[in-house]
Amino acid sequence: MKKKIGHPSHRHLDVLACLLALACLLAACSGEPAPASGVHSAAAVSTAASQAEASISRRPAPAYDSRDLESILAAVTAEAEAAAQTVEEESVLLLEALGDSYDTYEANGAAVAEFYSGSLRDAQALYAAFEAMSLDYFRCVAAQGVEDYDTWDSALEDFYDVWDDGMEDYYDAWDDAYGELYDRCDTLLEDAPHSAYSDRWSEMYEAYSDAWSGMYEAYSDAWSSTYDTYSDVWRGFYDGETDVDRILQATAPEPELTSEPEVPSEPEAVPEPESVPLPEISSAPESLPEAEPAASEPIPADGIRPAFRQAMESYEAFFDEYVAFMQSYAQSDNVLEMLADYSDFMNRYAQAMEEFEALDDGTLTPQEANYYAQVSLRITEKLLETV
Repeated sequence: MKKKIGHPSHRHLDVLACLLALACLLAACSGEPAPASGVHSAAAVSTAASQAEASISRRPAPAYDSRDLESILAAVTAEAEAAAQTVEEESVLLLEALGDSYDTYEANGAAVAEFYSGSLRDAQALYAAFEAMSLDYFRCVAAQGVEDYDTWDSALEDFYDVWDDGMEDYYDAWDDAYGELYDRCDTLLEDAPHSAYSDRWSEMYEAYSDAWSGMYEAYSDAWSSTYDTYSDVWRGFYDGETDVDRILQATAPEPELTSEPEVPSEPEAVPEPESVPLPEISSAPESLPEAEPAASEPIPADGIRPAFRQAMESYEAFFDEYVAFMQSYAQSDNVLEMLADYSDFMNRYAQAMEEFEALDDGTLTPQEANYYAQVSLRITEKLLETV
């Protein structure tokens, strides 16, 4: 099936540009025996991290014949597979270093930050390589001539499919790694001393949230950039232009003129689903509550008040309905008929967000704070289905 220029696949629609800032670093052991206690020292982990980072930075640029389309496509696939394997292997080594206790987490916690920063550098390097290979591929197609539409259109579609698959596979790899890392850290922190739990959990979650958001932003920007290049080149070839550099130069955005008044724009077309910020997962309470939040509503054995649980379930049910609608909206051939419902959902979304944020009023029990975070994470995963 031919892809329509200007309409990327639904997985990559930038519906979630404000996505919640809602998961290694080690490539190989240094050769030194682990301590008898089984706890990896922070120094050993840092040394291994440096070795892994140096190894990655020395990895040669992708080798391919820029005059051969199949060679370039093979290089795109190879780069994506190598990057995915790297983040998976480093994640496994990091989880091993973190161990299965709070003590091992504390001893090696610094390695988590190194993994986050290293994986972002790897992602940026991969996306830059994809962009460079896309230009070589498009120039190679142009060199073969654009007289026959079916030939060059099929060639461009081949690149799109291979590149898009590579982007998606790498996204899944780092997203899974980050998720597993978050789960492990969250579990290990359950054994933290009472006085340290709140601060340590907040630090862990903030680091995870910032890192995940940074990775998603890099992914989203890179996907949009390469897709825009693909789209511009397709239009250029369709118009008979074969100079890729000239095509891209002609389509490059012009600098904004701040001294000239803005020219009224044409009436807006039917809107794409607007960017919807995901709900922020609040950090753990500043201090664990020592008393019940309200005498009129006693805390049950599981630590979660019925009214709070009901509110959370209602909130999650709304987002099930919201996601189903947004998927139908994105796939509809006639969104005009759905605009009224779309507007209604946006209003309901804003109200739901306001009510949800009000739930975290500082009186949550530890169990409620954890439940609050779990529901938010599940909603984030559901909203990702609309991307």
